[in-house]
Amino acid sequence: MEIQYGQLAQELMELREKCKSITTISGIVVGRGIGDHLKSEEKDMESEENKSEEREIESEEKRKSEEKKLRGKREKKRRKKKNKSEEGEKKEKNERVQEEKKKRKMRMEKEVFQF
Repeated sequence: MEIQYGQLAQELMELREKCKSITTISGIVVGRGIGDHLKSEEKDMESEENKSEEREIESEEKRKSEEKKLRGKREKKRRKKKNKSEEGEKKEKNERVQEEKKKRKMRMEKEVFQF
């Protein structure tokens, strides 16, 4: 059914393109430039389709750009979080080292006082 509809539409367009102006017996011209008018309508439709496609492409590019920015922000947050956790680990390690040093120092002082 769709195929037949498409074929009929195509035939109708072909017939319209072949239309010529008609001059009546009294000399009145009917339908002057019908074919030209149809061609200009086709050009208008094509330009609208092109504009629509361009808008779709632009919106797709914009969406991709926004996704890229969002990925960049997420990556930045992840790196920041990772750096914070690494800094926290370093701080904890330094505190443990300092405690060990204090304990050693205390042991050394005890040993010195015991003698």
